[in-house]
Amino acid sequence: MRKAVTIAALCVAACLSTPMSAQDPSKKPSEDLVKAAKDSKAKRKKSSTKVITNKDVKQAKGKLIVLDTPPAKKAEKTEGASSLQIQDATLRERREAKDRVDSERRKVDGLQKELDAVEQSYYQENDPNYRDNVIQKRFAQTKRQLDDARQDLANARDALQKLEPPPQPRK
Repeated sequence: MRKAVTIAALCVAACLSTPMSAQDPSKKPSEDLVKAAKDSKAKRKKSSTKVITNKDVKQAKGKLIVLDTPPAKKAEKTEGASSLQIQDATLRERREAKDRVDSERRKVDGLQKELDAVEQSYYQENDPNYRDNVIQKRFAQTKRQLDDARQDLANARDALQKLEPPPQPRK
């Protein structure tokens, strides 16, 4: 900390101690600034980018290349439909997909609770014959249903993700 203060004090002292007569009295300080600005402008690189205007596009003789093509499914919908109708259809599809994900999630939750109840009843039952023949079969059936419901939930989430718009890059 003391070094920084000492260095700052020395810099201020050096600036103040330079004699005013060292400057050429015939030149004004503004002339020096103008000359320095012109020199620095000459040293800077010119920008290599070009702004494309409508005039440039009209004069272009090349072909237009589209890099991102929409899926064929969307192309069918756009024929004869206005952009408002397309947006409405897309919004409706997203809402239906979200509703499907929610219903599948509720189904998975319900089956998980049912599976837990069947497992609990297995341990509460005193009759080993009833446990092995009835409760174990119900447990296996509920487990299969839960696995199928989880797969349906994953499929519904994938379908919803395909319908979601891509994230916008941050600026």
